[in-house]
Amino acid sequence: MKSKGIAYLLWVVGFFGALGLHRFYLEKIGTGILWLFTGGLLGVGSLIDLFTLGGKVDQYNTNVELKTIRKTTAAYVATQAAKEGVIVDPPKKKKKAIGANEPMDDILDIL
Repeated sequence: MKSKGIAYLLWVVGFFGALGLHRFYLEKIGTGILWLFTGGLLGVGSLIDLFTLGGKVDQYNTNVELKTIRKTTAAYVATQAAKEGVIVDPPKKKKKAIGANEPMDDILDIL
């Protein structure tokens, strides 16, 4: 769980968001590097972060909680299925027939 207080403290300590320390704290490494090299997108992004940072911390915490719930639920279902003797196989990928790909699909696979 990330703290709003620490996020705002990093925003202030990092020259009012210009260094992007608050973004690194929220594990947004890409935008943290962008903020670091552009001075928080010339201060405009840092000013926007002042008003949206609390919501970003809440969103991060919600995502972490959802991942934990999903892992716990999956482990519980697998345990119950094993007790009942039910075999749970993960879904298998469908194989395409040779030559079934369209030329555009090959290009999209490369990208």
